Amino acid sequence: MLSFLGDADAWTQIFEANRGMPQPYGGTLTDPDLIHIGWTLRYRHPVVGFSCICGC
Repeated sequence: MLSFLGDADAWTQIFEANRGMPQPYGGTLTDPDLIHIGWTLRYRHPVVGFSCICGC
């Protein structure tokens, strides 16, 4: 995550934006240390230090 966001503290913003959000195949994000493959995460703008590397 740090390589994309540029700030290790940005995890709090991502966690808050996704807490309790239903995920594909079931489950919700309740623990910021437990993110499953295939889950979709959203973030609120601006995330400190965010830079898009996907060609957006």
